[in-house]
Amino acid sequence: MGGNTTNCKETAANVCSYFTNIGPKYANETPKSRNNSNYHLHNSRSRNPDSLFMTSTDPNEIYEVLKLLKPKKSTGHDNLSTYFLKLINEKVAIPPSILINKSLQTVVFPDSLKIVKVIQIYNAKAKETFFNYRPISLLPSVSEILEKIVHKQLYFFL
Repeated sequence: MGGNTTNCKETAANVCSYFTNIGPKYANETPKSRNNSNYHLHNSRSRNPDSLFMTSTDPNEIYEVLKLLKPKKSTGHDNLSTYFLKLINEKVAIPPSILINKSLQTVVFPDSLKIVKVIQIYNAKAKETFFNYRPISLLPSVSEILEKIVHKQLYFFL
């Protein structure tokens, strides 16, 4: 796979292949844990009674987190921008609070919030060479909110 091409379809295929394979390439190079995540989740409470336990959130906290997010117009696969979410009132924060509480209670991060939309941003040098672009992952807005809620609780715990 070369870095230069003038054929549009070939360029698109090369860029797609490059950005699609770079994540798995690095993941395969990362050493694997001897234990799966369930081992750590179920054994942490018995080893350390002072472990962090996530507490429930409410629509008011979701609304406060929304107010702190940067008003970006870019969207993830859900087509919801933080710019749009910041324009709506706190009553719309009820569904995300239900989803986030369920995630915190079950210790499961929903698969739909793991899907990212990847775009490429030009870095430097020749624009015709796709190695001169870097991938940017656009997350769903709700996953950004969940991330802020978990960060806040973890920060307070530490």
